[in-house]
Amino acid sequence: MSDTEKLTPRSLLDEEGNFTLQNKDIYDLLKYVQTGALLPTAELGYRERVQLSSDMARKLSSVIGPLLTSYATTRGHCETFKTITYPSIISLSDDVYDYALKASGASAAPSPYAQIFDCVTLLADTVSQAEKSILRADLNGLVDAQVRAIDVLQVKAQRVVADLRAFEGQTMSDQAVLKERSNAVNIKLTSEQGSMVEIRAKLKALRDELDATMRQYEQAKIAACTTPTYAWLFPIGLIVASAMAGVNGEKAATLASRIDKVRVLVTDSEGKVRDGERMVANLETIDADLDNVIALIEPAVTAIQRMMGVWDAVAIDLTRLKTMTNTDVRKVIKVIADVVEQKVIEKWAALVAAVDKYRKAATVSCVLEQRSLNDLATELFMYRSPGLFPNMPYPKNPCFDIPEPYQRPGILDFYY
Repeated sequence: MSDTEKLTPRSLLDEEGNFTLQNKDIYDLLKYVQTGALLPTAELGYRERVQLSSDMARKLSSVIGPLLTSYATTRGHCETFKTITYPSIISLSDDVYDYALKASGASAAPSPYAQIFDCVTLLADTVSQAEKSILRADLNGLVDAQVRAIDVLQVKAQRVVADLRAFEGQTMSDQAVLKERSNAVNIKLTSEQGSMVEIRAKLKALRDELDATMRQYEQAKIAACTTPTYAWLFPIGLIVASAMAGVNGEKAATLASRIDKVRVLVTDSEGKVRDGERMVANLETIDADLDNVIALIEPAVTAIQRMMGVWDAVAIDLTRLKTMTNTDVRKVIKVIADVVEQKVIEKWAALVAAVDKYRKAATVSCVLEQRSLNDLATELFMYRSPGLFPNMPYPKNPCFDIPEPYQRPGILDFYY
């Protein structure tokens, strides 16, 4: 460890000056957990979610019931994560903020780090053994107080890691049960309507395209510590509400084409829903989001463990300083001589600002707008350059409801 990093928050700040928990993995974890927390647990809610006809619901009642039971279990676990586990991650940042505020000297009391530096300086200049004893006692007290505060932070961080691991186990178990229930639904659907392989492939292509579109937008919002706003889009799941604003050119054409291909598969030529395809799409979306939850727990744990490693290093620095003070003051003076007090205080102050910025944008809104493929297509069209679309008449397409002045029936047919 470089001498210039001793007694500083080190990698709690990244190269861009952001707090270590301010990363997309942790935001995404809550985002995908929202999917589980929104799962329908009653048949009426499920039928409304996928616009399932009464006839098909009756035919599939034997498999829909067990599916909804597993949804209820998963939803309970996800709601616990939303209301307890994720807030505990934000609470960790509150504690880091409080510690850094005191360390920087921005609170009511002087910085304990500045006081430690003062004690060492006075020890170097003092010849009286009585005064040295007093200074050693003062320094020991300052160090002990900091180490105790760090221990409290470590215990809370360990608890959060344990909760994340427990949630990981629950999610893996939930997904195994959901796969079993989904398979039962798929078997029943196949017996009623035949194979529906095409919807799976088209849905995956659209989801991948949307993910690529949203990733850059989300990263920019997170870097700026402004929370993205999400919407629920059937049959895709959660999307960034305003991500289409950054899409144009060939990318817009590709995305619009994929939207239309999925729309055609879940809605027939007369605008009527296709039960089987919509049910399969819903099952695929939930499974994909649970995959994401499981994949994102490890990065979240890693970020918290990285923070714990920094606290360990700071505590070790302080403890060594205390030990040297009690055994060989000359070593302490040499160590402190290589550390610039002002830089230490400035880095703790920078952490205060970074954590405060993170806390203001750490929570994803629980209020989600309901969106449709038609809504997404309309938004995509509204943001596009007029030159992308030919100014010519198209047949009226009843599956799109594009408001004036942007109405141009059949616009997505242009992409075939």
